[in-house]
Amino acid sequence: MCLAVSSSFAQRNRSGSYNRIGIAGGYEMRTYDGDLDLTNDGGFYIGLQTRGAFKNNWDMVYGVTLSQSNFSLGRDLEYQQYAGQIKLMPSYNIISRHLNVDLGLTANFQGSLERQTDDEDVNAVILAAGGAPETIETNLFGAGAIVGLSGGFEGFRATLHYEYSITNVINDGDVQARSGRLLAGVVVYL
Repeated sequence: MCLAVSSSFAQRNRSGSYNRIGIAGGYEMRTYDGDLDLTNDGGFYIGLQTRGAFKNNWDMVYGVTLSQSNFSLGRDLEYQQYAGQIKLMPSYNIISRHLNVDLGLTANFQGSLERQTDDEDVNAVILAAGGAPETIETNLFGAGAIVGLSGGFEGFRATLHYEYSITNVINDGDVQARSGRLLAGVVVYL
């Protein structure tokens, strides 16, 4: 009779395994630097995120989020943009499992900025004044860098991150711009 016992570990950690998947959501403030005069009216994001122990004092965070941003151009023009993001962030433990500094890279995909003003009088004034575009075209794909803090407990974390695009997000004729996003949110781990 032969008895064999084997054991394998997907992750080795300072105090046992630690790998959580969670639902992330929060408020975002997106800005564009460059040739656009857009005022941000806020937005939101929601997605899935995984945090797991990586090595020594490091965790690894990866996730997928979808967002909606609202903008104003002048007094009467409103634009809306939908976007998505895949992120990979090494996370240094300041206080193990409670306070981390997150830094990493993002792969972004974004839709065009679509004008939301349906008022015919406003549209007539826009047309008479030389017009504002119905759509501001964006590059479909981009890359960014992200840095921030996350803190809380194993099942719940508050996050504050800043993301800046490495590539031009808007490349519409003579208009070029990169975006920055301030993200404040929470993650509830299951």
